[in-house]
Parts: sequence; structure tokens; C-alpha cells
Amino acid sequence: GAAEGGSTASTSNTLVVPYCTVGYRSGLYCRELANEHGLRNVRNGEGVLMWTFEGGSFVRPPKKASGEGAIVGKPRVADAEQGEVVREVHVYGKPWDCAAEGYTTVYFSNTKGALKFLREKLKSKAARSSALWAWALAPFYFLFTPVCGLMFNCGCKLALSKWGMVEPCNVYDSRPGAHKCPWCSCSGLSCIFVGVDTRAFRGVLFLDMLPDGCVLTVITVIAVWRLWKGVDRVATAKQLSHRAAAGAKAGVATAWFWLYCLIFGAIFFAADSDYPEFLGWTRTPAQHAAPHAFGEEVPGRFFVNAS
Repeated sequence: GAAEGGSTASTSNTLVVPYCTVGYRSGLYCRELANEHGLRNVRNGEGVLMWTFEGGSFVRPPKKASGEGAIVGKPRVADAEQGEVVREVHVYGKPWDCAAEGYTTVYFSNTKGALKFLREKLKSKAARSSALWAWALAPFYFLFTPVCGLMFNCGCKLALSKWGMVEPCNVYDSRPGAHKCPWCSCSGLSCIFVGVDTRAFRGVLFLDMLPDGCVLTVITVIAVWRLWKGVDRVATAKQLSHRAAAGAKAGVATAWFWLYCLIFGAIFFAADSDYPEFLGWTRTPAQHAAPHAFGEEVPGRFFVNAS
């Protein structure tokens, strides 16, 4: 079974005894409790397999304590109140199916074991942080182009590849007078805000080596990091749990993505007076007047025919 222990201990003086199948993972957990949680009174309970050879008993916790580790120790009268005394032991996998005679072993399949391992790893601070950053940045890769199609009705769509996303875009429409999506047809420095760095820095020393999306990633990391600092302050003041704080950070990152898309979508739409659609709203494109014949009177202007 997975290493269990008192990570919820109220003080560093509480005795914490993690255990696992043979003692290796419980030893790692002891080190984690000491280094990351500041607990000092930690002892490795080692493995339940050796406990079976010593004739030890196991107690299945009552349902109300299903999230806690099993109670291990010599049978006592109090055990009846705490849970059922069993001769069943959970081991890490089939290679460790070697409990003493009279005990029944239980273990996960490879798939279930892998999923359980991932769930345990995601409980660590580093894993939570990595998962949150993946959550914050993934929408800009998978959804940024489809959102362009949603806002400008240009044809960009959700697909398995970047080319599949942009292939239907109207920027590839060669018909005369066809409208071109403001995002996909960007030019100059403005392209860094829609992740086309190679077009923005074309011909610029060193900068033309930056991959697409580099500047947008930096902007997002800085903005989200600052927003998460604010979430941390609120979480500390409100004494929120790690799970609640992580959920709040994920929500803030999602809100940042949509707000960024809407703000810069509106800016690009306002800057391109020829494009007609934005978020389902249609406007009449600006009409460009045909050039006047030389010498023809134009309101507000005077021409002199010098011929």
C-alpha cells in the first residue's frame, strides 16, 4: 500500500510512523515530512510484509476513516471499536506478493497502480505547481487559434495540429476583395501579441531566432505569476486549503486567457476598419473613395490646373 502517516500532525513533536510494503517508500515519505513539513519526531515503520512474518495483525479502519491509513499493532479490545481485525495486507504489486502464510495479499494492477502513483505525486507542492502552469499555458497552444475563429468568424477551428487549425482561415482566400482575419494577417510588431514572433522580428538580429509564441508566453507567465501572488495572499488570510487555493489559481489562469483574447481581439478589430465581424457583431467596412480626376473639385480641397 502507499505510505501513510501523520502529515496532518498538529505539532512537530507528534510521533509519525509511515509504513509501506517493504519500507522504501515510507523512508522517502519520512524524509519528505522532515524536510518539507518540518516534522522531527518521524520513524520509518518499514514494511507490512515483515510485520506478517512477525505475526502482527491489521485492522481495517471504519468507513468514517476511509481516507486514513490502516491501524497496525497487536490485537486489543479497543480494536473492535476502531475497526475490523483482518488477515489481509495490501502490497505494492505482484513481485511483492510474498506475505507470510495465513495472510491474503491485495495489490493494484499496473494501470491502477500507475494512476494511484500519479495521484500521490500530484499531492506534492512541486507537482501542483507544474500542473497549474500546464493548465495556464495549455489554452494558448490548443485554444488560441480556435478562439480567433470564434471571434472573427475567419474559419480557424479546433484541430489536432496547428496547420489543421489555420488551414480553413480566410487569410488563404485568394478571391479579390476577400476579407482577411486581423489576427492571422497581422504585420509588424503587433504580431507578438498573437504569437507570431517570427513575423514580428523578421530580419532583426538575434530576435528573429525566437520561436512563435515566445513573447506571448513571457507576458502570460509574468501576468499569471502576479495574479497568483494575490491568490496566495487571499488564501493565507482566509486560511484556504491547498486544494481550494489551487482551484482558485486555475480559475484565475482561465480568466486571464479569455480576458487576453477578448481585449486583443477587440484591439485588432478596431485597428482594422475593413474587417466586418467580431463576436457575431457585423459592421459595414470602410469604403475607400476612388481617386478623383486631376483638377476635379473635392469638398474641402482646392486644385489648380496648371496646364
